[in-house]
Parts: sequence; C-alpha cells; structure tokens
Amino acid sequence: MPPSGDSMDSSNTSVIPQILAQLPLLVALLAASAFCSASEAALFSLSWVQRKKLNPQRASDERIQSLLANADRLLSGVLLWNLSVNMLFFALVGGLSTRLARQEGGQWWAAVTSLVAMAMVILFGELLPKSLAVLAPLPISRWVSLPLSIALRLIDPVATALRWFSEMSRRLLMPGIEAESYLATSDLEQAIELSSEDSALVTQEKTVLRQVIQLSDLRAEEWMKPLSHYPIQRPSAQKSWSLQGNTQEKYLLIADHSGTDIVASVPLADLSYKQLGEWERAKQPVLVVPWCAQLSAVQQQMSQQARQVAVVVNEYGEIVGVITWEDLIDAMFEIPSPQAPLVSSSLAEGAESPSPRWVVSGGVSLKRIERHLGVRFPKSRFLTFSGLLQDQLRRDGVPGDVILWEGYQLRVMESSAGGDVKIELTQLESQEGES
Repeated sequence: MPPSGDSMDSSNTSVIPQILAQLPLLVALLAASAFCSASEAALFSLSWVQRKKLNPQRASDERIQSLLANADRLLSGVLLWNLSVNMLFFALVGGLSTRLARQEGGQWWAAVTSLVAMAMVILFGELLPKSLAVLAPLPISRWVSLPLSIALRLIDPVATALRWFSEMSRRLLMPGIEAESYLATSDLEQAIELSSEDSALVTQEKTVLRQVIQLSDLRAEEWMKPLSHYPIQRPSAQKSWSLQGNTQEKYLLIADHSGTDIVASVPLADLSYKQLGEWERAKQPVLVVPWCAQLSAVQQQMSQQARQVAVVVNEYGEIVGVITWEDLIDAMFEIPSPQAPLVSSSLAEGAESPSPRWVVSGGVSLKRIERHLGVRFPKSRFLTFSGLLQDQLRRDGVPGDVILWEGYQLRVMESSAGGDVKIELTQLESQEGES
C-alpha cells in the first residue's frame, strides 16, 4: 500500500536535494550508455557497399576503417565501456534508492525509482540509440569515430590484459578446443535438397555449390589463361589497336612504358560500338596476384577492389597469365558438359569417332579443361597440354605432331608463332573403359 501524503512529502523533501545533485551525472552516464550502444550498432551495421564508399582521404572514414580492421578490439572495448557505464549508473541509482528506503514510507518510492531507472536505460540507453544507428549507420559512424577512438585508446591496457587472461584461461582449461565450422558442405547440400523438388535442379545446384567451395583448392596458375589470348596495347604504338579482327575480344590489356608489365585493362564487352573508338577513357587498374594464390582469395580481392582483370606473376615478378572476372564466374557456375568445346572451333560436323574427342587450347590449364569437360585427367607435374608436348617433343609442337599420355592421344592441329597450339584430344578406348 502506498504511503500517506504526509509521509511522502517528508521523504521527498529530505531526498530531493540529493537526487538533484546527482541528476547531471545520471544524465551523462545515460548519454554515455546511448553512445556506446549507437556506436556498436552503427559500425557493425555498415554494409559492404557502404564500406566500399569510405574515402581514406577523409579523416572520419579513415578512423572507421581502422576501427573495423580490428573487430575484436572494437567489440570488446565498446562492451567494456558500456558495462562500466551501466554499472556506475545503477550504483548511483541504488544509492538513491537506499536513501529513499530509509525514509519513513520510502520503500515504495525506492522501488519506483529503480524500475524507472531500468526502463530509462533499456529505452534511452539501448533500444532507441541502436534503432537510430541501424537506420543511418554511415553518418552516425562518422560522428562517433573520433570519440570512440579516444575511448578505446584509454582502455587499451585494461582490454589487452582481459584478452590475455581470456586466452590463457582457454588454453589452460580447454587446450584442445577448436573453432566449429560455420557451415559445412553437407549442410548446404541438405538445404538444397529440402528446398527443391526438381531432382535435375538439385544436381546442378550441388555441382555449383561444390565448385564454389573448391575455389580454395585451386591456385591462380591452375585457372589463368595465357597472356597471348588477349590483345595488348603498348605505349610505343599509341592508338594502334583497332576494331579490325578484335570485335570478339572481351578485354584489351594496357602495358606500361617498358612494355613488359600490364597496368590496366579495358572491358571492351561493356562498351558500345561508338565507345570502342574512345577505349582509353574506360581504362581500369588491374589486380596483381602471385601464381600460388588461392582462387577464392583472388575472387575476394577482385570483388573488394572492383577489378575485372587480375594478372598472375611468378616468383620473379614476370607476368605468366591472366584471370578475368568471367573466368571466376565460369569456375563457380559452369556446369561440366563434354559436348561443349573449350575453344571456338570444334571437330568437323558429321565426323564419327569410336572414342570421345575434343579440341582444346594448349595454353589453357588442365584443371580448367577438367572442370569444363567433366573428366578426370591423370596427375601430372605440368599445368597445360603445351607443357606436356614440349616435354615429350623437346620443342614446340607443330601441326601433325602426335603423342600418347596416360590413355589419351594428343594431336597438334594448329600452332602460332607465339607458341599457342590447338590440340585434338582423344580418349583411348582402354582409358574410356576404366573411367
């Protein structure tokens, strides 16, 4: 039962000065709690597109990139500050509630004060700031980046000690614990089966899923195309490239002043016929990756940096191949089809052969041809059929050359001055029966 009017007046009269004295501090702590909540929600709500738009030349954007670069430090620091502020806030409210409870008939007002304080922290310290931050994450992230950076620097020693203690505790109490995989291939395959009733569609989706996951098992050298497959514009011959004979090319590569390094590319397929005459305006930088880079890492870098072409270099820094965005799409979504030729030309129509035959490019990697044709080649230390030919012939292949390799016959159909060859690949009957 609430206290009488006289009791309430006497208790309020004696405690109100204390409440008023601590009110500014309580408001400041509530604002600090709201700041921590808004900062956490805003920074971790930034989409990939918004992060991509951050300008390193802008101080606030540079601070945002620095904060997000170490997400563990950011999250632990914000949570530590928020916990400390909220504990101090409730400690002050608890002190006021205790003084109210000591007054005659003040127990009811003490309970009301505690409930109101909790509701204010939940509403104004958590829900409202986080809701606003999620609606406008980029501008709020820019506003809070400076004070948040200072706040994290202030507690870095404490946070570092806590992280060290947490790591040591984990090693002592659970030394053999391993991080659980977020999602396994079998989980995704089961989800595909449950979400589709078409068995043919399920098979294709499984194939695509498996190919996407296998990007981490492929190296850049296993999926690149030879540099000779693309036209190259060199500074010594400015504007010499023209449309004649090049209308089928998707990219034009731009060399530097030395003529040996590729520095830019032009996406010819994205330009209209009129824009092709002004292709220099559409130049884009290229990504440089080592020969041993995982194809999944190449895909991630090209996506993050908005690059359409990556040049592959060996340990000496020499360019040995090119990977385009379309090549990566093929690696992820191409459905194997033995009937689909890897090159533009194919065997003559109406020609019959008891064994499967394909026309392949000697400079294309064996892994790429395997994926395209849906076959499995024997293990080899060579990356391309051109390497096989050169090893057995001890010279470049010329039309008419024939070699046998692990159940396959390779016959050179065409060769160019640059060393690129077109090969007729025939699967012998014995190999066909084993497969």
